[in-house]
Amino acid sequence: MLRNASYVCDLWDKSSMDSVVFSTDVEDIMWLQLQDDSADSIAADEEMGDTLTAEEQKVALASVTSMLSANSIESSLSSVLRHIGRYYKADRTYILSLANDNREVTMLYEWVSEGKHSIRHIMFGVKIQKIPLLTRCLKESRPLLTKTTGKGYGAMKPNVPWHFIVLPLKDHYSIKGFLCVENPHEHTEEIRLLQMLIPHMLKLI
Repeated sequence: MLRNASYVCDLWDKSSMDSVVFSTDVEDIMWLQLQDDSADSIAADEEMGDTLTAEEQKVALASVTSMLSANSIESSLSSVLRHIGRYYKADRTYILSLANDNREVTMLYEWVSEGKHSIRHIMFGVKIQKIPLLTRCLKESRPLLTKTTGKGYGAMKPNVPWHFIVLPLKDHYSIKGFLCVENPHEHTEEIRLLQMLIPHMLKLI
């Protein structure tokens, strides 16, 4: 508990004095401190490899169609995150943007599954050096798949596999942010769909 409290204080040491972080928020963001030695992290190949499956094609088509029919950028990207989240049966999906010379991340858009709550209000101007998973993804400039038992990390249940997928949002040679799939319960090692959708999403970010 003391380690968690210390980490949260350090994470938001430059936040405004009136910032409020609830205990449920803390539990749901403790994955941020996961280190490589406490999780199985795999740097995925950037090449898509095999073609999309029939199910992936269906989700991709629905995602792109919803993007084109949306009446705003926010509704467009939110609809894509919803399709992604439902396909992966994830807790959350979100887009993080890089700022301040790649030293900070802010959550731009988010989809939340039933029974979960939004963490967007506390993911603003967070120092990326405090988030090992994102730091590594930025450094290696390629997708990262992570699996852990979650022991000692807030809401993660001991001995229950917990997954996290993060892909860099690359515009040519620069990284603008990250596409994250938090705790997917299906397709935990598949990123072809995400790789196919990212170019479409980058046009709106």
